[in-house]
Amino acid sequence: GRLEAAVKTALDKCRLEHAEEVRRMQQEHNAARRASAQDNEQLQLRLGTGCSEAERLRAELETARVELHEGCMLNQQLRTRLQESAQNMERLQLMVLSLIHI
Repeated sequence: GRLEAAVKTALDKCRLEHAEEVRRMQQEHNAARRASAQDNEQLQLRLGTGCSEAERLRAELETARVELHEGCMLNQQLRTRLQESAQNMERLQLMVLSLIHI
């Protein structure tokens, strides 16, 4: 009788401790899941922001590439006009020299 009562009391105590341990672990698990969900949400926001920033930078880079190409074309045109101008100066010099010698 007393042994059975002691065993039952010990078993009840073990069950109670086990139930408390399970409840505590569930609470920790739920808290960890909530924290993880918040982290995921923040990471998704940062990823969205990062993607938007990357797209904006890509557009800026494309604009800069177009402007650089246009600048190169303009540079080539100016170089051609400068060469033409130099040739015209040479012709003018020859004309002036020929007029002097007349």
